[in-house]
Amino acid sequence: MKLVIAERDDKEREAIRWLVSAYSLPIERVYTAATVEEMMAVLEREAPELLYVELDMIPYERWPQATAHVRLFCQRVIAATAEATFARAKQAIDWQCVDLLVKPLEPAKTITAPYFAMFLPRPPRMYGSCRRNSPLCLKK
Repeated sequence: MKLVIAERDDKEREAIRWLVSAYSLPIERVYTAATVEEMMAVLEREAPELLYVELDMIPYERWPQATAHVRLFCQRVIAATAEATFARAKQAIDWQCVDLLVKPLEPAKTITAPYFAMFLPRPPRMYGSCRRNSPLCLKK
C-alpha cells in the first residue's frame, strides 16, 4: 500500500511518517509533499491507496485542480485541518474522506484513521475512466 502525506509543516510530515512506521501498518511506500503542486505530481505519478492531506494548504484558486487529482488518483483520503469549521467539513465530505482530523493531532487518532481506512471497502470512483461491467463504474 502507498501513502502520500501532504502537509506544509515538515515536522508534522515526519511525525506522521514515523507513526506509520512505528505501528507496523501494512504500508510499503510513504511519499511526502509540502505544497499542492508537489501533492498533485505525486498523486499523478504514484496513484496511492491512501492520502493524508492538510486541507489548509490548498488555496481556494487551486481547489478545483486538487479535487480533480484526488478523485482521479486516490482511493481513500484522510483530511486534517486547523480550522474546525463547516467549510472544512464540507470539503472533507466532498472528497469522501474517511476521516477529518482537527489539529492539534492526537497520536492515537492519527494512527487509527489510516488503520480504519485500510479496511473500508474501496469507494466507487466518481470521475475518470471506467471499464464496462466494472464494480467501480457508476454507469450502468
